[in-house]
Amino acid sequence: MAKVNTKDVPEKQNQLGQFFTPEATADFCLDRTAVTTPIVIEPSCGQGVFLDKIRRRFPGVEILGVELDEAAAAAYAGPERVELANFYDFDLLVGSELTFIGNPPYRTPACSLGDDPALNRRDYVRRLCAKYGITGIREEAVFFLVHSIDLMVRNDVKGHIYYILPKTIFRNNSRSYKTFTTFLRENARLVEVTDIGKEFSGVTTDLCYVHLAVDGTNSDVFTWNGAEARVDSFYGVDEDIIPFQAIFKKTYLGSVPCESVLMSCRDEPVGHFGHRMRTLFHAGAKNVYDLLCYKGVPHLKALQQGSKKKLAVVEQYVEEIRTLVPKEDFLNGDFYRPITHRSEERYYFRHEALKKASFVYQLNPKPGPGFYFPGNPAKGCND
Repeated sequence: MAKVNTKDVPEKQNQLGQFFTPEATADFCLDRTAVTTPIVIEPSCGQGVFLDKIRRRFPGVEILGVELDEAAAAAYAGPERVELANFYDFDLLVGSELTFIGNPPYRTPACSLGDDPALNRRDYVRRLCAKYGITGIREEAVFFLVHSIDLMVRNDVKGHIYYILPKTIFRNNSRSYKTFTTFLRENARLVEVTDIGKEFSGVTTDLCYVHLAVDGTNSDVFTWNGAEARVDSFYGVDEDIIPFQAIFKKTYLGSVPCESVLMSCRDEPVGHFGHRMRTLFHAGAKNVYDLLCYKGVPHLKALQQGSKKKLAVVEQYVEEIRTLVPKEDFLNGDFYRPITHRSEERYYFRHEALKKASFVYQLNPKPGPGFYFPGNPAKGCND
């Protein structure tokens, strides 16, 4: 398939997550599309490549395009009606069945969650996700799909959705994305998926053409690249892969517990961090809480909230570290490594002996030099 041209300039991609659909890709998708409804809506129509092709393939169907970008909408010279609007402000004015076809924007974080008053629909998107119990997601393509389904559900209209979408929004086993796939299972039937790959310039994830039916029915099977497959094999991760929550649940404390001990606090100089570590471990100090702080503030949020239970658990980790790491090694500056933690410069005490700690999990039986996992990812982590 041909490579896609970007909508206007790269800044538009970065701001809105917009990408033109190549002619060949649109043809490829419409070859796998069956329009049986009297109305078709393209919610992010750009310059109208789908609009013209839909008209030629499905004569007699009423077609409506919706587009946020005025420059892109102005470039469409065809006969179909294009409404210049934010799709999140769009509502159905018809009571008949309809079909959504198109190429929604892909962007994380979603521009709808930003502060630009011309684009911001943050409150609506948050209410929409709360309505269906979807949490922790910031991908625009997800919000577009949820809004499309919600339009049909709350207006009691049956229909179909044919969208080009990032495959990662379906094949993600994080807790947040499980709330999204649960929403899909409850409100739409997965009919067919065709892999497209990385055909869009500037899009680094694999894309797929997805057909969902919103008609009150459901099924355990669908068609994937022309062959029958089980829905479970597409939503989430295959069963033979262990989700990270199952590995790390044991040590979850509301934050990474070993980070509260082995990582410097915000804005803390490495010298002060090293002094804390030497006092905490070399001298066997008992005032653990004070030695987890910089300027009176501990790294672990649970400790900032005064949780005695969490402090007791962290104290157990401190005692375990004391039995594993030789005291003199806390005097060695080579073990204090600079890292980037959530866009901030911090320091971490790294040591080979920590691989034996109960709160560290080695995912590779033959790790490379210095490879170990210190605790668990954050609860909302999608990496």
